[in-house]
Amino acid sequence: MARIAAREAGFAALGERLSAALSGVPLERNRRSTIGSGEPLPRLILRDGSQVPLEAGGMGEDGWTLTATVEGFVGSNDADCGPEASELYGLVAEALCGTPIIPAARLPGGVAVELYVIEGALDFDAATVSESSDPIAAFYLEVSFDLRVPSGTRFLETA
Repeated sequence: MARIAAREAGFAALGERLSAALSGVPLERNRRSTIGSGEPLPRLILRDGSQVPLEAGGMGEDGWTLTATVEGFVGSNDADCGPEASELYGLVAEALCGTPIIPAARLPGGVAVELYVIEGALDFDAATVSESSDPIAAFYLEVSFDLRVPSGTRFLETA
């Protein structure tokens, strides 16, 4: 069996859920380059975020709240950019929130970890003509989830 950092397993599970729910929308992790003219839209980028210890973990467990940002990009014409961004946001929030996400990786012994995603702030941005010759809009959705593992455990097992 291979090992994967528990933190990475959580972010990978978010990506897998998004890819499955929005199969026709490209998803990239931690992309650094800007979206170029002519790239297919819509498009999603999942950015890994911070990790903060949970204040009161259970006896014998360690836990953290992890954050991520999902960036969504759409583009067609000026009038449709806002509604298209809202539609894509709704699909992302629906995919991530409300149903536990279970990473493919397991705790030692095969025990599953459940992640419950909480929706955070949403920012919206429509490019001006001076910023882009193409009509493009974007949203930035912050999400968080708690990750709990047995004390001292930092890796999960993959099949």
